[in-house]
Amino acid sequence: MAQQAKVEQERAIRRRGAILDAAIRLLVRSGMAAVSHRSVAAEAGVALGAIRYYYETREALLLACVDRLDQDRSASAQAAIQEARERRPGREDLARLLLLACDGPRLDDDALRGTIGWVADCGRESPALSDRLVQLRHGVDRQVRELLDGGGHADISATLVAAVIDGSVFTSTAERKIGIAGIAIADVTEFLTLASASRPQGR
Repeated sequence: MAQQAKVEQERAIRRRGAILDAAIRLLVRSGMAAVSHRSVAAEAGVALGAIRYYYETREALLLACVDRLDQDRSASAQAAIQEARERRPGREDLARLLLLACDGPRLDDDALRGTIGWVADCGRESPALSDRLVQLRHGVDRQVRELLDGGGHADISATLVAAVIDGSVFTSTAERKIGIAGIAIADVTEFLTLASASRPQGR
């Protein structure tokens, strides 16, 4: 009896994970407007009732998507922080690590465009999603701060660096540019260079 319950529990965990994966694919590919119980059911290949069983409301499903995406981003940031601690990176390498900390492990154009899309959607979608994004942003800023400290740039604002990254990725997305990650890395590298050059002598 206990073995059967364990099997059922594992099956439920897998099904819930498959549903969330499907919702995230839709979210990153087409934005929050594309995510509904019905569209996720079709994407995941499960009955509509299964989606409602695990995520009673669309907002609950979207919050779960945002949380999972941030977990992946945070893990990427922690790996970047560890890399920076083990060897002080040069500016360009540090810029790459900072991009990983802000946007997560996938730096291909589709993923970066998708990130800009769902982040912008949070503010329009609901107060709960907007509030969650604000909470998660504190984690981004903290990890960017750790990276800058580890990379020898303790005097540079983490919030400003994150804003440079966001602005670069947004502009590249709006202009349909190719190689968004490379452009963002170049922009952050230039910013770090300019910030370092403006330091008072003797620092």
